[in-house]
Amino acid sequence: MDDLEYAWRRLKTVANGVNEHLGAHQMQYKKTLVRNVRMFVVDVAQFRSDFEANGPGVPGLPPLEANERLRKFQRLYEERGRKFEAYSAGEALFGLPLTTYPELEKTKEELGLLSKLYDLFTTMLDTITGYNDMHWADVCGFTIGPKDPESNILIMVKKLEVFQLGIKKMPKELRGWDAYLELKKMVDEFLETLPLVEQLANPSLRERHWKALETLTGKKLEVTLESFMLKDLLDAGILQVSEDVEEIAGSAVKELAIEGKLDAIADDWAVRALTFAPFKTRGNIILNTGATAELMEGLEEAQMGLGSVLASRFVIPFKEKATLWVEQLSTIGETLEQWVAVQAMWNYLEAVFTSGDISKQLPQESKRFQGIDKNWVKIMSKGNEVPNLVNYIVGNDTLQQLLPHMFEQLELCQKALSGYLDQKRAAFPRFFFVADATLLEVLSQGSNPQAIQPLEVLSQGSNPQAIQPLEVLSQGSNPQAIQPHLQSCFDSVVYAEFNKKDKAKVEALFSGEGQSIKLTQIVNAEGNIEDWLGKLLREMQVTVSRIICYAAADSEHMSTRTSAASSPRASRPRSSTGSTRGRARRSSR
Repeated sequence: MDDLEYAWRRLKTVANGVNEHLGAHQMQYKKTLVRNVRMFVVDVAQFRSDFEANGPGVPGLPPLEANERLRKFQRLYEERGRKFEAYSAGEALFGLPLTTYPELEKTKEELGLLSKLYDLFTTMLDTITGYNDMHWADVCGFTIGPKDPESNILIMVKKLEVFQLGIKKMPKELRGWDAYLELKKMVDEFLETLPLVEQLANPSLRERHWKALETLTGKKLEVTLESFMLKDLLDAGILQVSEDVEEIAGSAVKELAIEGKLDAIADDWAVRALTFAPFKTRGNIILNTGATAELMEGLEEAQMGLGSVLASRFVIPFKEKATLWVEQLSTIGETLEQWVAVQAMWNYLEAVFTSGDISKQLPQESKRFQGIDKNWVKIMSKGNEVPNLVNYIVGNDTLQQLLPHMFEQLELCQKALSGYLDQKRAAFPRFFFVADATLLEVLSQGSNPQAIQPLEVLSQGSNPQAIQPLEVLSQGSNPQAIQPHLQSCFDSVVYAEFNKKDKAKVEALFSGEGQSIKLTQIVNAEGNIEDWLGKLLREMQVTVSRIICYAAADSEHMSTRTSAASSPRASRPRSSTGSTRGRARRSSR
């Protein structure tokens, strides 16, 4: 407590001393204050005059210089602002009327407005300068955002749109200022230029497009250099030729799509290969039908795609390449069509000329076919070695010349074979009801009459095409090859019975319903097939005629109450002796 009382008494003593000192000098301070205020009023007036004459608001002043003057007058105003606060506090202390400074207030208000404008101007200028100094590779790049990577050009656009919004919110008093107008123009032009920059940043642009831009602008655009910056592109004046720039950039995108189609076709046909299939026991010497059909479909699709590419006005840079692919695919298509046609005819005739009977009848054509067959095997063997479709066909003059020649030779074989078949039909007219393939099968088995015996195919008697003739021909000595075709020559005959001991003698005929007749005279199935089939036809007619006579004789002695269905005689084989013959003789008498 003693210390506290001592401190309080000391404080009172000091306060009284200061009060006495102030009282002694109060008048001097007051006079000084009044004098300084008067001088400050003059200074403010001069400051205002200087601001109006040399400040940032002088008409026609460049914005950058105006911004420098604004910073200068802001510092001068801050000095006067501090004096204003001190003088106002002194006047309040001495109880004097507060002096007003309307010029200072007006200047403060104008500096505040100009500060908003030039602060935005400065920020905008720094931002655009930073954009201009960006390397072209960075302009075309991306920035990792909070969610997904975002293109740097899009980031620029968003930032400038913020500036554009800030400009629109500026007070009306500033919209006539040069800085405002230049700021607005700068933002609008940059925003108008960025879409062009974005199009030019597309990876579809190639060297030829930049050369076209150089010709258009008259500026060197070395975008591949690390030193190339955005300002180099903007300085070329692309905004003044925006329509032409958009045309070049748009063409680049369309050309890239065409380039992609051509590359896809090249990649696809680089791996397309011929697929071969085994033929009998001769190895892989025929084209796989399904795989080849797929190749033909793919070929048509590729040719249609190339047709649309060549119809585009943007194909000019790739016209030579596209035309080359059209020629190559056309060659492949024509060659495959010839190949398939030759294979079909070779496959058909191979079975004919490898069977002994017909090859003996046509020795010259058989020899011609042997030469064709050797060339065929040679072609297919090389194809197995080089299965790639393009590599094997394109530029293979030997193949493209050999296939048409082989087809012509095969047609000669076919023509000779057709003449041969016509001769057989003339000899046995019922062969006119038999298809060529079926007739070839029948003729190829002419020396093997036992081939008429396949009981297991009797159910196919009404369908003579049920057995593939080429497969049957390849079997040569198969005794069951001709049987399905009996019904093609004889409508109701599906099976012929041979003598068990002498396999070349036909004894009886059977129908599909199980009925049978025993031939009156046994037919010897030897020699040319058309000859013994003619004998079989005549003997069948004679036998059926006799059976009808026997049936007529039997009917005279049958009871009227006996149904025709109960008499088995019409369906049983008849011998040359017996009561029926006796009754027939009695009836004839």
